[in-house]
Amino acid sequence: MRFRYRLLLVILFLLTLWTIPVQAVVPMADFNGIVAGERKTGFRDGHYSTALFNTPEGLVMDAEGRYLYVADSINHRVRAVDLDNDNEVSTLAGSDKVGSDDGTLDKATFSHPSRLAFVSVDKLAVYDSFGGNIRVIDLKAKTVSTLAGKLTARDMAYDPDLDSLVLTEPTLKKVIRVDVKTGTLTTLLDNDTQLTQPLAVCFHNGKIHLSDGVTSKIYSLDVTIDKKDQKKFSVLLSAVGKGDKVLGLASSDKLLYAVQAGNVPLVRIGQNTVPVGIPTHWGFLSDDSIIGFQPLAYFQPGDVIGFAASTTEARRFYLTRAFAQAGGVISLKDYFFAEYWKAAGPPGSTANGDGQAMDFDYPLEKPKNTFRILFSGDSRTNIAPALDPGSDYGNGWFYGGNRMDTMGKQLEFYLNSEAAVKGIKTRFEVLEWNRAGHSLSSYAYFEIPPLAKKYNVDMVLGLASASGYENYYEEPLSKEGIPQVEIDYEYILKPLSKRLQTPESKDLYERWKKGFPENTEKVAYPGQEKLNRFVCSSGDNIYQDIIQMTGYRLRMTADKVASFNGAKMVLFYVPGFDQEDDCMSPFWADISKKYDFPYIDLTDAFNSMRLAYHPVFTRCCSDHYTAYGDHLIGYLLSRYLIDGHLVPFEPEADKKKP
Repeated sequence: MRFRYRLLLVILFLLTLWTIPVQAVVPMADFNGIVAGERKTGFRDGHYSTALFNTPEGLVMDAEGRYLYVADSINHRVRAVDLDNDNEVSTLAGSDKVGSDDGTLDKATFSHPSRLAFVSVDKLAVYDSFGGNIRVIDLKAKTVSTLAGKLTARDMAYDPDLDSLVLTEPTLKKVIRVDVKTGTLTTLLDNDTQLTQPLAVCFHNGKIHLSDGVTSKIYSLDVTIDKKDQKKFSVLLSAVGKGDKVLGLASSDKLLYAVQAGNVPLVRIGQNTVPVGIPTHWGFLSDDSIIGFQPLAYFQPGDVIGFAASTTEARRFYLTRAFAQAGGVISLKDYFFAEYWKAAGPPGSTANGDGQAMDFDYPLEKPKNTFRILFSGDSRTNIAPALDPGSDYGNGWFYGGNRMDTMGKQLEFYLNSEAAVKGIKTRFEVLEWNRAGHSLSSYAYFEIPPLAKKYNVDMVLGLASASGYENYYEEPLSKEGIPQVEIDYEYILKPLSKRLQTPESKDLYERWKKGFPENTEKVAYPGQEKLNRFVCSSGDNIYQDIIQMTGYRLRMTADKVASFNGAKMVLFYVPGFDQEDDCMSPFWADISKKYDFPYIDLTDAFNSMRLAYHPVFTRCCSDHYTAYGDHLIGYLLSRYLIDGHLVPFEPEADKKKP
């Protein structure tokens, strides 16, 4: 007995060792993500990943961006998703009892709520479809009342100018206005010859916009009410665009969007309708027609869905869907992925243009709880070719890779993945900016600070590659006393001895010239014939001159960036194809030490793992990385940034501890 007792204690002890503590997982922040539900049909409040819905339809976000309200139709409830509390789901009003009882939130009943709209900051209108009633939830008083009844509506939106709800009734071919103060019903359109079947509706740029269920044309609706006689009004319909089997409309960032049935689920409506590409980290989905894979967003004609824009984040949208017997809410972003997907090259050479982050079109306003990183470097940070056995390794292969495979986007993906697993509420956005053929120091001071200010970035993460000291011999000095960005070809025709603009550049030239008895006046810059090797093999004096010419400009950049909002500049180094023992790594370490930069040296980790990630280098164009090399670099950077406490990565529970 004593032996069995001891054995039992040993087993229990071992079990405690084998038990892994469960992390508090938070919603993953990315271009696409699950908001709540998505597992199976049912009813359950609680954690976003275990909450259940039954055919969720309409949804809307409050003005502060705290709550997303969902019309959970077959559960006969209005649910609330707390976006500031890990998307915790709760029931706002309604119960298993089906009905139309008014009263307090815990007593009121609903009958298939399907549409939602805010009519004021604290009043939420609900279209209760089985009863045909417009109900109003007073969030402040915590009560439910009935505003109007005997309605048949497909969609509903609030017009603040009219202080009215506008409802579409496609079967009756009507558009109805409901006065929020009085509940008075007014028919705005009845069997109109243009808008033959009013379907989706939203308020956009000061006007109500509607879709036609037959033609999928989109119209704006101008309603002018007679000031002397409120019962008299005039209506003007104007065509603004056309979709295809439109199911819902929403407005964001002064753009009009439509959700559609079929293989192109999201479009921008305008003079020319533009499909909104849906990106993933594995590929680019221009539509959802790929056979054999569960579509991210796919709807059938006649589906009743919820489609709402975020009130606090430009071009983020929320969708309800009931797919494969599962009901839930997802989110999608539109950062003009299709337009920028294969853009590459220096500023001005692509559709991106000057002053635009080179990966996608991020909104200027930074979302709350977001840490923005501006990722900069040369062409290596912008190119991510994947394996392609049939490729001739031409420019199309080299520049046409998946944008998500670049090291910056991989860093973003790994940071957000780790944050979700570790319960970190900070979201990470990595914006990219680079200059092909230019070292970081050559353009950083002139181009990075304006972008850092424009996008309110929290960190500049720069690829430390070539020194860029040669700029001091190729471009005239700017008013700040450092070389301009672009090579001045007229200036470079001058003899080299006439292009010595600073004490360091002159000292380097004089020391270098002693070792080259031949004519050096027509050389573009000292050390042109071996560049990095020149940095490594020169004597200490020349080495210090190059340190000065490289680091001084970066220190100026860091100081200017920090003056905006205290953003840090961090440098990182990763070796090239034949540079496993490259001396540029200690060179950048010396610069970081002298000019006080946080510095991440990936040399050892990259070299120890590169065969496992093979091929990390391209066959052509040495020192460029493949998509797989970028995956490795992105992963390593995420670990070094987190472990080095260079990014905010503290769980909320730990923040509250004294």
